Amino acid sequence: MNKKRPETDASNIAEDAVFALREFEKKFSTEEVCMEVLLSRLLKRAKCKACAGNNLRRISRSRDYHCNNCGEKSSLTAGTAFAGVRKAGPHLKLIWLLERGFTFNCLQIHKHLGIAYSTCLAILKKLSKVIQDKMELVAKTVDSSAFLVLFKKRSRLTPANEHPQAEQRIANLKGQEAKKSQLKHEITDLSLPKIESLSELERKLYDLISKEKIHLDHILYGLNLSFNDLASPLFDLENMGLIERLPADYYIAKEQKLLSDAENSGVEPCSKKMKKRIDKCKAFLKEKFDGISRKYLQNYLAIFWCMHDRKTWGCNKLFEACRLSGEISQHQILMYETPLEVSFVSADGK
Repeated sequence: MNKKRPETDASNIAEDAVFALREFEKKFSTEEVCMEVLLSRLLKRAKCKACAGNNLRRISRSRDYHCNNCGEKSSLTAGTAFAGVRKAGPHLKLIWLLERGFTFNCLQIHKHLGIAYSTCLAILKKLSKVIQDKMELVAKTVDSSAFLVLFKKRSRLTPANEHPQAEQRIANLKGQEAKKSQLKHEITDLSLPKIESLSELERKLYDLISKEKIHLDHILYGLNLSFNDLASPLFDLENMGLIERLPADYYIAKEQKLLSDAENSGVEPCSKKMKKRIDKCKAFLKEKFDGISRKYLQNYLAIFWCMHDRKTWGCNKLFEACRLSGEISQHQILMYETPLEVSFVSADGK
């Protein structure tokens, strides 16, 4: 009886990956065979883009099909993650490894397979985009700052003469500004009709309070009126939700209060269980990639999920996701930036 191959670990990962790829190369020995396999697999599940029928035949020595029902001709790779692929071999090899749970980095692939480092990186980014589309159904939302310790590699977003972790600071500032801008628009949409209906005195009172937090004595002095004159307008503005009374007789516009609360709000802490899962992911990414750039953090989280969750990403699952994903352009890959809040799925798919 053949001995069972040992489970993958950090010490023998490259050897295990090579072992798996020898199996692959026995079945798919040349680039021509790889391309034929790719097109044959796509043809089996393809439907005509014109009539949605599946009575298709491959046009000899090409990537195109002919629909026997309506006569439509189109490319088998169009509308899939394989659109524009010149060589099928590198794509199928990486998919083969990922579907079998092998962990690797681009340097190992370059060393053992002879695939250019940049080619491997581009393919992994494309595959990670395919995986990300599936994450939304099961992922938990986590603040990207939880992975700050991993940000050791620069990207085009890293400020000059600063550490790669500076990208997180900039992302936080952008996130705060975007949140404040969205909140300001929402508040304006709600409060504008109320402001337009104010009396002349109420409008003057609101304009004074909306500039900054202000004490009642300064309001009386600024408008040169007594408390009896302003008691009713103050109550009406507060009742309409345009202003808010604070301790010690201070007043503030509700808009300013909400914006201030949004600016000072912190990130909700993770549960202990989630923190352990995140720490496990960080340990893996640190060991395997020795640091990453913040720009592509979401890509690495997607690859981490695919490499570990065999139930979701077993044999043929990633290939099928690529077939259904739609086309992914090089521009999409280059312009991608990890959002402030990332989608995270742990190694056990939770």
